[in-house]
Amino acid sequence: MHITRSLTAIITMLTFIAISSPAAHAQCTTPLSTVQSLLDNLQAGSAWKPSAAAACFPMGQAQSQTALHLKQILDARGLFIDFKTLPADPEYTNAEGQHVVVLHKRAPKIYLVKREANWIFSPETVNAVPQMYRASFSGLALTVRQALPAPFHKPIPGGVQGWQLMLFGLLAFVALLSGRIAHLFLQHQVVRIARRLRLELSQDFVARMQRPLTLAASGAVFMIGIPDLQFGVRTSATLYILAQALLSGAIMVIFLRLTDMVTDLWAVKAEQTDTKLDDQLIPLANRAAKIVIWALGLLSILDNLGVDITSLLAGVTISGLAVALAAKDTVENLFGSVMIFVDRPFQIGDYIEVGGVGGTVEEVGFRSTRLRTLIGSVVTIPNGSIATAKVNNMGLRTARRMRFNLGFTYAATREQINDFCQRADTLIEGDERLLDGHEVAMVNFGDSAIEVMIHAFAVDDGWSNDLKVNHDIRMKLWELSDEIGLSFAFPSQSIYVESLPKSTS
Repeated sequence: MHITRSLTAIITMLTFIAISSPAAHAQCTTPLSTVQSLLDNLQAGSAWKPSAAAACFPMGQAQSQTALHLKQILDARGLFIDFKTLPADPEYTNAEGQHVVVLHKRAPKIYLVKREANWIFSPETVNAVPQMYRASFSGLALTVRQALPAPFHKPIPGGVQGWQLMLFGLLAFVALLSGRIAHLFLQHQVVRIARRLRLELSQDFVARMQRPLTLAASGAVFMIGIPDLQFGVRTSATLYILAQALLSGAIMVIFLRLTDMVTDLWAVKAEQTDTKLDDQLIPLANRAAKIVIWALGLLSILDNLGVDITSLLAGVTISGLAVALAAKDTVENLFGSVMIFVDRPFQIGDYIEVGGVGGTVEEVGFRSTRLRTLIGSVVTIPNGSIATAKVNNMGLRTARRMRFNLGFTYAATREQINDFCQRADTLIEGDERLLDGHEVAMVNFGDSAIEVMIHAFAVDDGWSNDLKVNHDIRMKLWELSDEIGLSFAFPSQSIYVESLPKSTS
């Protein structure tokens, strides 16, 4: 009788296992049903079934505590699992052709694999849960909970408990305190180190760094402390997004401030160089660096908001190619500006002639170069045109040529012309503003004048100085001609009449 009852019990148990085993894994047939099995069975109230939540874990590792810890990790880190993104196909394969599904891109260690007919949490995920749990939670939450009385452990309107609000306030205080400490560290230690390196950090720079440093430290502290608050997954995800956006924005501002500081240091060094083109290059480099920082900062913020950056960059790349093809002239001007800064055919302040236009270089931008003409107007020339044109840089001259002819009347004698040439040669040779290599000679018997050429080179010290030197030399030559008794000729014509018609009266 006892043997019969024992056999009946064993058969009944085996039958129950045979029947219940497939049923227990019926919810693990797709990635979607596996995740639903975990999350739906760990809801408060009647849906709290830890053993059922662990049904889709590997055999021998189906522990309720592991399933609970995994759910707490997802909630605390704000890893919201959207059921719409999970495949409902039992035969799903990823891009590599594997039966693998990663639940969230921020937690690549948590993924599903297919074993025979079921989708289960991978053994690697189960093994990683204890370490992830310890890394997610610190002893701060436990200390606060133990220190507060029982009323703080009761739910209040909004679905949170009093200890969570207390911990949130403590976290905010620690965040602000860490920001203040970061600023004091910059104000004392970093400034001291910079002075040792012979870098002078102004008080204005230190003051401007206070707010972004405070915000960056606050965002970092909040990101570390959010899991200890143990809010729901949606609340944690929202706090994570806000903290990451705050941190990314603050870091972006910090780099913008550092860019201005580096620019100021380079500007001081650029003032000590002979060329002025680097003075123009520094603002352009500052502008380009800030554009890159803004782009990276916005991409980081969008990534934290859940935007697919890969698809966005692919779209931007294709759009950028289309825009580049449509705006060929703009791209050509951009490369032209690069070539100007690399080759340095001129610098700021040089007088150049390009494309039939002459003027003093005032500004070199990304797209065009601005010239100030002699009449005071400003001419804008595309850099693409300058890069392919012949540029006559008058500013690189070491001397300015002085060449003109003086015409004397034919009443002058040979002795007067020779005397004038010799004394003019001595006058030019004794002028310190003129270089060696001058010539003074009678060069032509003109139609109405005896022509004497004056040819010399003046030290190049600007157009205004060139005018003054030419004026002084001409006035001295005029005075010399008066001393010798020479007269300047003017265009004239003599008419000889051989005979006059006879009068008829």
